[in-house]
Amino acid sequence: MKNGGLEVIKSNSFPVKKEEAGELEHKNSIELHEKIIEYFPSENPNPILRIKKNGKVLYANRAACFLLEHWGIKEGEELPQSLRHGIRRILAQKKPENLEINIENATYALKLYPHSEDEYIDIYGFDISYRVLAEEKFRSQHERLEKLVELRTLEYIEANEKLAQEVTERKKIEKILRNNLQFLETLLDSIPSPVFKRDLNENYVNCNESFARQIMGLSKEMVIGGSYSEFQKRVPKELAEIYYKHDRELIEKGGSHYYETRVICADGVSRDFLFHKATYEDISGEVAGIVGVMLDITPRKEAEKYFRKGEERYRIAAEQTGQLVYDYEVESKQIDWAGAIPQLTGYSPEEFRQVDLESWIEHVHPEDREKAWKIHEKCMKHGGKYLGEYRFRRKDGSYFHVEDSGVYIQIDLSQVYRIVGVIKDITERKLAQEILERSEERFRITAEQTGQLFYDYNIKNNHSSWAGAIEELTGYSCEEFQGFTPKVWAQHVHPEDREKAVKAHEECIKNGGKYSEEYRFRRKDGSYICVEDGGVYLQADNRDICRVLGVIKDITDRKLAHAELVKSESRYRLIAEKTKMLLYYENFTDGKIDWAGAIPQITGYSYEEFQKVRVNEWMNLIHPEDLQRIRSAHEYCLQRGGDFHQNYRLRRKDGSYFYVEDEGVCLKDEKGRVYLAAGVIKDITEKRSAQEKLLESEERFRIAAEQTGQIVFEHDHGGNIIKWAGAIRDVTGYTACLLYTSPSPRDKRQSR
Repeated sequence: MKNGGLEVIKSNSFPVKKEEAGELEHKNSIELHEKIIEYFPSENPNPILRIKKNGKVLYANRAACFLLEHWGIKEGEELPQSLRHGIRRILAQKKPENLEINIENATYALKLYPHSEDEYIDIYGFDISYRVLAEEKFRSQHERLEKLVELRTLEYIEANEKLAQEVTERKKIEKILRNNLQFLETLLDSIPSPVFKRDLNENYVNCNESFARQIMGLSKEMVIGGSYSEFQKRVPKELAEIYYKHDRELIEKGGSHYYETRVICADGVSRDFLFHKATYEDISGEVAGIVGVMLDITPRKEAEKYFRKGEERYRIAAEQTGQLVYDYEVESKQIDWAGAIPQLTGYSPEEFRQVDLESWIEHVHPEDREKAWKIHEKCMKHGGKYLGEYRFRRKDGSYFHVEDSGVYIQIDLSQVYRIVGVIKDITERKLAQEILERSEERFRITAEQTGQLFYDYNIKNNHSSWAGAIEELTGYSCEEFQGFTPKVWAQHVHPEDREKAVKAHEECIKNGGKYSEEYRFRRKDGSYICVEDGGVYLQADNRDICRVLGVIKDITDRKLAHAELVKSESRYRLIAEKTKMLLYYENFTDGKIDWAGAIPQITGYSYEEFQKVRVNEWMNLIHPEDLQRIRSAHEYCLQRGGDFHQNYRLRRKDGSYFYVEDEGVCLKDEKGRVYLAAGVIKDITEKRSAQEKLLESEERFRIAAEQTGQIVFEHDHGGNIIKWAGAIRDVTGYTACLLYTSPSPRDKRQSR
């Protein structure tokens, strides 16, 4: 390489290990150099030069002449420009430097000593050609020796290749086994059901975290190695002896065993478990112990108990009320019938369970069949509620009138998968209705087709004329009620309502106009009914009130319904607030939305602020990425009615977004137009976050499987689908797509 214009073979500055040591070494080197160079011996066989900072040669002995000739200068002249640069560099760094240079066939070592204060450098050189030749010879011999060693080691290398290959294969197998063991341990601990493994000495040799914590109340390390006798304390004594006997029989005969029992868990709660035990074998094929899985069936047991009670109550209620209950599974085309089957149809329950959809429509009267089937097809297409009346044929061939009320349940608002409903016998109601219609026709002539009280009061004569449903409402006969004057009427008004009702009557007597009041009216039996009294006070020519005409309506049911509605709404609003939900009722006649529930907690808006939110404001609160989808779903429900079920992000008052689940329904009037929408908005942010974390965990597991060279699969036995993941191509050579189309292990066995 080049260094300051010199063709350098080797160059090394004096090493500096420590600052103090470097300074001392530099000082000793300068003193030694001064002693060497002191007399400038011209007879010295080694070249000696002194060079000024500007590159001028101040001194050169005879042995250095070849260097001057090599550089093309003489003593007193300046070195070439490239050499002068090197001189200045060494003076600047103030440290001696060693160089090796080649000139023709000779190699020289040069030592350069800077005198920075006096701005010159002394160069002392000596011929090291003999050493270089010796090193070259040594290097050549060393190479021959290395070749000899290499030849000698070939046999060892060849012998060791098989051993190394065997070791490598063994390490790979051990790594795979360790990974599989770690995977199985992790999989075992991740199973929520308790799992255990015992040897023939009734000691636990393994278990998962669920068994250790939930059942034993100990750490996994403390359970492993423990005795089965500790677990026996957690089941009834009489059952423990039976289970121990079954376990010994299972060890003797092999196979597996199932049973249900109650276990006192570590938290002190007694729970129902389904045990599945089986024997396992050692490498010699001998039974080595028992493995078991405990499935917590407490919720199922409670649900079964609750379901049986509910089913029994519903069956009794259906039978006692003379109704048929049906549950139709569209996929299986099977109808489950219950209720008063023999009483209504004449068939036994066993016979009527054979009635499917086709048999049902065949039992409908021919004149009603087309209408009933059209309603059914409409509900199958759009979902919703089925409500129809038709005549149904009994086993003896006679017909009776029924009211069929059902609901068609859809999957994702697209396809009906289940129909649940009730069929009521309304024969008596139909007959009563026919009688009522004839009676109403007569009453229309006498009382203008109403079941209300009509009154006509002649103020001058103080005479009242009453008509309408007198006996039904008041309990009095028509003859008794004709003597009711305003005074008698006032006596029948409830004391708490009397002052207000009478005062309004007197005000109208004085000024005329319309009378409209609600009050409680006493019936003949002393009970009260709520009525709405609306009348008009007619004036004579002299502008005095001469006549009062009006109608009294019974609004007791409406009042009770209103009170119940207010109470129900109060309860529902309270539940909504406590469960952090928003309730909405949208009236399409005026475009107003009534909001209720946990408005401040969820949205950050006050109740008053959020009551101003209409459809457009609601749309503006939806995240831009979700807006088009929600707008389309909303418009679809406005056109077709039915259920509305969407998830989207909603903006709070502070500008942040949260995930919500919106479930509602659009109701239609008799003309098929949507007039009301009602629903619930739930905050599902935490649920959404849990799902995202689950997806992230699955992705990490997939990557981990790929990185560790494993294949992971999930087999859906219901759909006979296997999902594969992991290092599929590396292990099998298949791509993921091809492996998904490969048959399942069960299919392969069947194909054999």
